Amino acid sequence: MAVISQAVQRKEKTKKTFYIFFLIIASVSLVYYSFFKTSTIEVSSSPFLSWEPGKLLVAFLDVGQADATVIVTPEKKIILIDTGQGGSYSQNNSGLRINDYLSLFNKKKIDKIILTHPHSDHIGGFKTISEKFEIGKVYDSGFKSSSTQYANILKIIRDKNIDYSVVSRGDIIQLDNSLNAEVIFTQNEIPDNINANNASVVLRMKFGGVSFLLTGDIEEEVEKILLAGPEKLKTDILKVPHHGGKTSSTQEFLSAVMPKFAVVMCGRNNKHNHPHQKVLDRYKMMKIKLLRTDINGNVEFITDGNKLSLKMQSPENPEQQYKFFKF
Repeated sequence: MAVISQAVQRKEKTKKTFYIFFLIIASVSLVYYSFFKTSTIEVSSSPFLSWEPGKLLVAFLDVGQADATVIVTPEKKIILIDTGQGGSYSQNNSGLRINDYLSLFNKKKIDKIILTHPHSDHIGGFKTISEKFEIGKVYDSGFKSSSTQYANILKIIRDKNIDYSVVSRGDIIQLDNSLNAEVIFTQNEIPDNINANNASVVLRMKFGGVSFLLTGDIEEEVEKILLAGPEKLKTDILKVPHHGGKTSSTQEFLSAVMPKFAVVMCGRNNKHNHPHQKVLDRYKMMKIKLLRTDINGNVEFITDGNKLSLKMQSPENPEQQYKFFKF
């Protein structure tokens, strides 16, 4: 009987030990999940904005074969990165379309405009925009351009006495009290004879646990330079360099960035055949979800620093069946 009793006691002790061990594992798992759980992306095709104080909105606008990105900060500061093609340079007059979008926020001032480089598809809407909105400050790449259009923009800035600054690598652009953008590349690091695309200002912006990499029109040469500091590249949302052209989005660069989403800003049936098929294949192979303004219309990300909502204003394809993505 004593032997049986001891065996029962040992069995009960083993069960108790296992139960305690299970509780410890469950508790540790719960704590780990609470502190290290990943952000969630909710996807909707609703055309309505859901920005509210404390949230960040980043909108990649459908302005044809051009770039214009609107940032509405948690304190409702309006930031514009590039100004589209604009005026006679574009059949859809993207300057006016940007004006219409910005008017949704009931503000008469654009707090900051960042011009990544002086090509007409990035600066062409500036004149139209400056006629409707007060502009607080302009940040510029400083690339020396003989463009009459660029010269006219500099004249507008002088005539309106707009605060103006040429950025350098390492500069921190304060967007509001809770948000800034770091300049991780600019033209003062490249030879004078390099093309304007590679003079683009490259920005990294992070709000809470959500990050954005905004690349202008950089090409392979600058992507290689950026790979020297890969810790600055890892990001959640990538603005695809140079409209998805074949001279950008190298395998090595994408491997360092590894975004969850990438946005191509390009025009429908554009003459440059952007985005290039090889680039599309590369994003697909790496399982990076690619969005396109020529297909999805305005692409808007809204985040509180943890949860990220994605909205597309006018999607033309039915591939909107997914609802949630985890980082």
